[in-house]
Order: sequence, then structure tokens, then C-alpha cells
Amino acid sequence: MDKPFRESEYFVAWLLFYLATTIIGGILAWLIAFVAGAALGVSGVQPATIQVVGTALGVVVSIPVSYVCFRLIVGFAVVKKVSSRHAG
Repeated sequence: MDKPFRESEYFVAWLLFYLATTIIGGILAWLIAFVAGAALGVSGVQPATIQVVGTALGVVVSIPVSYVCFRLIVGFAVVKKVSSRHAG
């Protein structure tokens, strides 16, 4: 009989996903917003507009980062363990 997937294993997978998404997404969003803000600032765009653009870019960047982290963490922490339990 297969062992059920323990709640602690789901929690670890979720925690890894959360940390990876937060850290990687935050760094990438900051870098992209910084470059865009600098370019817009030099161009004479108002600071309020730069803030809106930076926020929008942060959201747009976070979507693929979240997807990639989800695929990697689920593949590593969940699917691999479930597959090994069914094979053995």
C-alpha cells in the first residue's frame, strides 16, 4: 500500500515555492523597475508615472517567475517523491 503524502511534505514544498518566488521575483522586479525608472527619469517622466510603470513591470515579471518556480518546486518536491513511492 502506498504511503500517503504527509502534510509536512506539502508544507516544505510550499515553503520552498514561497521563498524562491519571493526572493527571485523581488530581485528581478527590482532590477527591471530600477532600469525602467532610471530610463524614464532621465527622459523627464513624472515620478508618479514612473511608480505606476515600475509597479506594473513588477507584476508582469512576477507571473513567469511564479510559474517557473512552481514547476521546479512541484517537480522536485512533489512529483519525484510520489513517482518514487509508486515505483517502489
